[in-house]
Amino acid sequence: FTSTFAPNEMRQLALVAHNHMKPAMKQFIETYSEILKKFRITGTQTTMKMCKSMWGEDDPAIHYGLTCTSGPLGGDAQIAALMCMEDLGGIIFFVDPLSAHPHQADIDSLLRLANCGNVIVCPNPASASSMMHTLRCALLKGERARGMIPSFFETLESPAVEEYKHQQAVALANVIKGGSPAAAAPAPQAAE
Repeated sequence: FTSTFAPNEMRQLALVAHNHMKPAMKQFIETYSEILKKFRITGTQTTMKMCKSMWGEDDPAIHYGLTCTSGPLGGDAQIAALMCMEDLGGIIFFVDPLSAHPHQADIDSLLRLANCGNVIVCPNPASASSMMHTLRCALLKGERARGMIPSFFETLESPAVEEYKHQQAVALANVIKGGSPAAAAPAPQAAE
């Protein structure tokens, strides 16, 4: 199919998989290559090697993004940096829920920032497969379908970010007046 948008008109799509999930990622890439190739693909080292071995490194029709280091060596943090630089529209991160990860803090940071930035995240093959159908539909429909995948075109925020910014402004105003940052902060709300 022909995409309405060129890869460089959209933010990158990150592919990441924990070690025990790499076979599932390989199968996913094989199944959805036609759609994935319409994006600039970034990801951690092993996943990018998988893509390049399947698609080739010299095909001018394929636009690779940054190849990050492996997760334990900072790759997840590099992907988070792409998000902070407003060049990441989605993350497909096949998480191994049954293994401990030495870089769990980086994983948590990446996912927290994705939630703050309201970036599309798919943590397993089922959600990623659903995302592929949405991406294909949006690429076919073009401008009128940007709202289906807005994080690939614009910077978004979680609804919680506005309240956070308000609280920060109040805290700063209190400090400037010579008071405590917490003086006017609302009491934490209990989860319902």
